[in-house]
Amino acid sequence: ENTHGQCRYVYVNQESVRASDGIMIYYDFERDGFVIEQPKQRIIVRGNYDEIIEDWIEVGFFQSWYFDERGKSE
Repeated sequence: ENTHGQCRYVYVNQESVRASDGIMIYYDFERDGFVIEQPKQRIIVRGNYDEIIEDWIEVGFFQSWYFDERGKSE
């Protein structure tokens, strides 16, 4: 939980004419690494109008100490 009101996510997007989804990066303390998510949209029909819902889906996970050689046996 973010009880101290700190920044939890970093959102990266580009401002050009090319079509590209942005990404959200955050640190997962339970898995000890960084997570990258991308948005996936879905449409919900509600009577006379459609609503677009955006879900963030994990597309990558990177261990924090991946290249740390200490403690690894050969």
